[in-house]
Amino acid sequence: PSWLLPRVLDTGVFDSAEEINQVAANEYLGSTGISAHMEDPTSFGANLGTLSLLEPVELTLTPVDVPHVGQSGIDHENWIKVLLEPRSF
Repeated sequence: PSWLLPRVLDTGVFDSAEEINQVAANEYLGSTGISAHMEDPTSFGANLGTLSLLEPVELTLTPVDVPHVGQSGIDHENWIKVLLEPRSF
């Protein structure tokens, strides 16, 4: 939608609209979500934005070289946990 790009650029996460190569919208119900995976910076770029609209979202960022197996993985004190409140970017 026409209102989205100006709002994303206003956050300062991306220097220009040329850095944004796609937008995806997903709906997750209950405690479902995206399973552990790796984002490829050659496909998506150096910056990645996540927008939470209705519910809080917990992101767990782990180093690429540390295996993460489901939610039973062991934090070796090098994980970054981010809580996105509803309507936050």
